Parts: sequence; structure tokens; C-alpha cells
Amino acid sequence: MYLLSFFTDKNHPHVKKIMAESKKIEVNDQHGKYIPGRSDSHEVPVYQTKWLKFGLRVLDITASYAIPLIPDNYSSLFWLDYKELHGDTDSWTNDKYPYIGWARDHSMME
Repeated sequence: MYLLSFFTDKNHPHVKKIMAESKKIEVNDQHGKYIPGRSDSHEVPVYQTKWLKFGLRVLDITASYAIPLIPDNYSSLFWLDYKELHGDTDSWTNDKYPYIGWARDHSMME
């Protein structure tokens, strides 16, 4: 959604398709309504939901997704917004995944 916002608006057919697909996969449980999603072969619903919410906001689309307060190793890698909503859940080690450490370090810069 965020990338589409560089080229179009909320009325673009791709935006409508993404919204329809999001509804198909959304989870609504004790953590709120959010989307699951995978990055680097594991589930990172906080990270995925942050990207979706950020893109929706940039496109001026109102949606009731909530960032779930659950463990997510990628959550702190989203440095564009919602920095206070990830907690200390990073268990990545910089020796095996240096790009994760670099991204995490970037997210801590202000």
C-alpha cells in the first residue's frame, strides 16, 4: 500500500484488491484485528500489520486494524512509525543475520 501511494491514490484497482485480500486473511482475536504475514520464512504479524497500517494512513484509508502486542522478531525493524509498539522481542543474533542488526540499529536512530 505504501509503495502504491507514490504512484496512485486510494481509488486504484490494486488498492481495492489489496483491501479485499487483507479481509480474507485478517485475524480478529484477543490482540485485536490484524493481518498475519511472513518475512524470511517465519510469521511476523506485528511487522506486517505496521506496514499495512502505514500504507493505509498514507493513502488516507480508514481501517480498524490494530498492531497486536505479541512477540515479533521483525517489529523493531519497522522504523517509519509505531516504534513504541514492538517491545523487546528481538531475538536475532547479528552474527548470523547482520542485515537484521543493521536494520534494528537504524530503527533506534533519531
